Amino acid sequence: MFKCLFATNKKSKRSKSITPDNYDEKKVHPKISIQSINDSNKLSRDSGLDSTRSRSTLADTRTSVRSPTSCFSTMAARLEEVEELPVDNKMIDDHLNHLIRQQRIWTIMDPLHNHEVSHKMRAKIVDWMGQVVFQYKLSVQTYFLSVVYMDTYLYKEKTPQRPLDLSLTGLAALFMASKFEDIEYLKMQTVVEKLGNKQFSADQIAAKERDILFQLGFNITIPTLYEFVVNYIGRITKESSREDQKLVIDGALYFAKLTTYHPNFSTMKRSKLASALVFVALKKATGRSKTRTLPSDWKETFWTITGEHKDEVFNVILEIEALKSETADAYSKLKMYRETTSSDVLAAMK
Repeated sequence: MFKCLFATNKKSKRSKSITPDNYDEKKVHPKISIQSINDSNKLSRDSGLDSTRSRSTLADTRTSVRSPTSCFSTMAARLEEVEELPVDNKMIDDHLNHLIRQQRIWTIMDPLHNHEVSHKMRAKIVDWMGQVVFQYKLSVQTYFLSVVYMDTYLYKEKTPQRPLDLSLTGLAALFMASKFEDIEYLKMQTVVEKLGNKQFSADQIAAKERDILFQLGFNITIPTLYEFVVNYIGRITKESSREDQKLVIDGALYFAKLTTYHPNFSTMKRSKLASALVFVALKKATGRSKTRTLPSDWKETFWTITGEHKDEVFNVILEIEALKSETADAYSKLKMYRETTSSDVLAAMK
């Protein structure tokens, strides 16, 4: 069984902080760091600064809003707690239709077009956000949602943003996503003292949250790449073994994390990008499967469910392969997408 899709087969070193010292351009997030998860557990709840909702209320709200996908989020992020995987085709189809309708509203262009921020600077912030999710055992959806929050804000914000502004935006976006998605969500005290290393005050972070919410139109239920991926895989591999489903999900999310590094992928239709990710993962997993339970006719089912044009999907796949090579060269120090993936999955996805 696996703990989380961001888990690896290596024991994480809790005593070692993840800091921006590994990066070349410290101006991107000069003092942001992650302290030990054990230290964060000792922090008391900061009731004056956190969301006023209780954990149970937060959980109930999240479930009521995302009820069609709640079981799939559980399937992907905490599979060991699920005895039977959901196979309700109508529920999946209904929710996929809902996601496709919603994604049209949230289509954006280049999020950095109006800002003094390079693609590499943004990639470093995204990499750091992924490490926070891994270190603090947040949900996978939290990661993808926080990146969507950040990119949508940058696209709609007219005031030019600089590297330090980007650090604050990434921090606030991650805090918002965690409060919405996680039962054990990040606390303001942790965000200020541990993640922000006291570089930003609680008032600054709260003000940035308000700015992001305003640009989002106070709508925080934005469809993410993760939701499309798990719904597609849940529909296609419903008769497969848990081990094979895990391999396909892990593989698709390995490539999905990779695409978050470059803003060009944030401008694509998420249904199309998810289709390309799932296609690649299924193709590679079919040859590596140990239990051999993946359907032999998965391609036919795949095109029926996704409804995407083959040429368009294959073009996206080529872009993903090109990004993989670019990341290995231009972003060689950004390793979150690899370090948060097990060696077995890395071997299968070669």
